[in-house]
Amino acid sequence: MSDSREKVSKAQSVASERRILRGITIILIILLLLVGIKGSVSVLNLKSEQSKVEKNYDDLKVERDDLRQELKHINTSDYIEQTARDMLKMVMPGEILYIIKDRDSENNQADTSNNTDN
Repeated sequence: MSDSREKVSKAQSVASERRILRGITIILIILLLLVGIKGSVSVLNLKSEQSKVEKNYDDLKVERDDLRQELKHINTSDYIEQTARDMLKMVMPGEILYIIKDRDSENNQADTSNNTDN
């Protein structure tokens, strides 16, 4: 009888150890799944951010190219001369600059000065 009790207690301890091992295995599998899911989410977020950065980079390259073209245009003598004429009212030697005032603007200025005198 003692042999059968020992066999039963040994079988129970083996079964108990197996349950513990199954529990530990299940916990490890769950942890690995959680870590894997978290890693997948991180990878997806990084890919999304990379797409945004690449688009921003492409936009900046286009803007840079546009600015280079504008700079080439601005550095031409024709542009510099036209800007000097338009903004600074400069003329070439031998040229005469005529400034024609608009009558409506003169009347408006006279009207406003008359209103402030009252």
